[in-house]
Amino acid sequence: MEKGDTSTSAPERSDDDSESRAQTSELNASKEEFKKNLTTHFEDLVNRGMSPNDAAALALKLASGTAEKPLDMSSFLESVEDAKGSGNFTSLLKTICDVFSTPEALDSSFLLASSKRLLHSKGNKDALSIDFQGVRRAYNALTSLGSGEIDDALMRACDQLLDKLFRAAEEAGGWPENGGGLLRQVLILLENPLLMDPNHHSVLCKLMRVITSQSPSAQSALISSFHSYSPDQVTRVVSVVQQFITIHLYESQQIDDSIENATKLLSLLHDANHKSGQISYTEFYNDAVNNEEFNIKEDYRRWKQPERYSFSFCKYPFIYDPYSKSRILQLESTMKMSHEFEDAVLRSIFIGATCPYLVLKVRRENLIPDTLHQIQRRPDDLKKPLKVHFVGEEGVDEGGVQ
Repeated sequence: MEKGDTSTSAPERSDDDSESRAQTSELNASKEEFKKNLTTHFEDLVNRGMSPNDAAALALKLASGTAEKPLDMSSFLESVEDAKGSGNFTSLLKTICDVFSTPEALDSSFLLASSKRLLHSKGNKDALSIDFQGVRRAYNALTSLGSGEIDDALMRACDQLLDKLFRAAEEAGGWPENGGGLLRQVLILLENPLLMDPNHHSVLCKLMRVITSQSPSAQSALISSFHSYSPDQVTRVVSVVQQFITIHLYESQQIDDSIENATKLLSLLHDANHKSGQISYTEFYNDAVNNEEFNIKEDYRRWKQPERYSFSFCKYPFIYDPYSKSRILQLESTMKMSHEFEDAVLRSIFIGATCPYLVLKVRRENLIPDTLHQIQRRPDDLKKPLKVHFVGEEGVDEGGVQ
């Protein structure tokens, strides 16, 4: 029996060895295939312009099937033409969703190739290495289809992307210190021409909230990138933000978080433009804020009470035109004059003779010297309401000069 048992176990061991060798061979083949795919993805990403470290991390995800591929411009434009000819948008809709709703895919798309980046750095340096020409080509190709279905899919994908960015920030306990790839995604979304459509302002609200939530170092990187923009680019982005502020103010008739975030984004653009002078400073004047119907007194009151109000347009004076600024200065002067008058009245009641006015006694033939002499002697009274008394000309006081 023992010999019989030994004779029957030999074929079984042989079968086990064959199966093990087959599994090992299959595993080795899989490893080789994975290694080949990893190398291919890594080289492709580096050639696209991604840094070796970022390329290695994304290549690993692509090889393991846990990330979407970045946009291939030539294939994308071909699919747009195919969709235009056939009217079948199925494949194009999937591409839009895969790229514009996925942080990794969008971050690795529209990068300046290594050779382009070297050439670009000799002129105006774009700190975030974005191929803006490619970005505009992609958006123009999609909007040229004139399809509401495509437009909605694009904005829906952008909305989903922003939601993912918010969730990632919550899970990480905050935004990345230097912004990195997140800022590239933000600037790519800002190029979207559909943001000019008020129907898509909900997406713009989220986008501006992401931008203004970044750390100071990340916002400095954004300013550097805006600094490298062409005048047309700056004009377009400023127009998007200005239109949002104008429409939102007219519709809501109040200042909310959306207005605050839009104004902060406008401030980043203004800081960049102040250094480079791409566009006229008048482009930063807002029509709604400078309209006669806008309650500039209320905005001034908010500015004077920072302990109660965190935002006021007065904190961003570039948004006011000269006439509005003169109105604010007049409000400031009137308020100071009123406070000084009230204080002088109280002092006269409790302390003694204190005139609540700045009274100048002047001679007509010596008007300027008399005025300057008395002003120099009474600098503490300059904020009081003004009254002028002409020596030797007693008469009825009808208000005087103020």
